[in-house]
Amino acid sequence: MPSVEYTQAKGLVQKKSTDPTLKLQGELHGNRHSLETISGDKTLTSDDSNKVFLMADSDITVNLPAAAVAGTKFRFIAAVDIDNNAVEIAQKAGVEDFQGILLDGAGGVVAQNLAAHSLVRFVAGTAVAGDFVECVSTGSKWNIKAAGRAAGGIIFA
Repeated sequence: MPSVEYTQAKGLVQKKSTDPTLKLQGELHGNRHSLETISGDKTLTSDDSNKVFLMADSDITVNLPAAAVAGTKFRFIAAVDIDNNAVEIAQKAGVEDFQGILLDGAGGVVAQNLAAHSLVRFVAGTAVAGDFVECVSTGSKWNIKAAGRAAGGIIFA
């Protein structure tokens, strides 16, 4: 009867045994993301990929890294209502165009010439807790998926 053992060094390994067991050494998380709260300006690197950032109600500019590494991914979530401050996500260079969609609370899909914009902004007084922006690099551009509860809560600027 086989037993199965998982180690981070070897992965999942089947062994001969007279007793069926499943032994896990270390943690087995699957596609787990780390979580970080941002309350001031921050410059990201590709090492921050797959992080989820909770955005505070502060004047914040988050600078994306170059879009050169395809698959680099960040998710930004308004942790609270954004009442008094603009929270912005900025491209590293103007040639790293945004592409993608923004769903607003009025049921509309914002379809703009995203190449003309270098910021995604959580708008003060309109963005609310739970609004989010996801940025995924294609290797040359930032693919954007965003949703806000109120019309105009998230905009491209």
